[in-house]
Amino acid sequence: MTTTDQTRPTLTIQQETALHALLNGASQQQASIEAGVARTTVTNWVNHFIPFIQEMNRQRNERKQLLSEHGVRVAERALEVVEDAINQGDSKLAMQYLSNFDLASVVGPPRALPETPLGVTSCLANQLQDQIVLDSLIPDIVRELVEGFSIDASRQSRLP
Repeated sequence: MTTTDQTRPTLTIQQETALHALLNGASQQQASIEAGVARTTVTNWVNHFIPFIQEMNRQRNERKQLLSEHGVRVAERALEVVEDAINQGDSKLAMQYLSNFDLASVVGPPRALPETPLGVTSCLANQLQDQIVLDSLIPDIVRELVEGFSIDASRQSRLP
């Protein structure tokens, strides 16, 4: 795959079709049917094909930004209504507003997903590293649970 610039990969028509379907809520199975490819192909693109992940993240980030901007506009209008009501002496609304106010949800941009090949690769590497760590810890935890269960079971078998 070639890229038209450093951040925007060129995808095949099937990949574009699958991506569009996924971003509009389709399952990987539904996206594969729309794109005319096997479901495993779409799964591979989503999980391992860096240009596909890169473009999917770029479009998701774009949508998040638009939703965030829309959310800020709606929140500003809502705050004006609340402010007017509070200015008119509505103390109940003022207290309700303060008890439910979450500044973090109103202020600041949404967290962006990686859009560059290096960013996507780094993210995939971090996920793999996390999985390796989990895989190395789980056998010890399972062994402890199994051994604990075996001890409890042998104690119960000796009970009258």
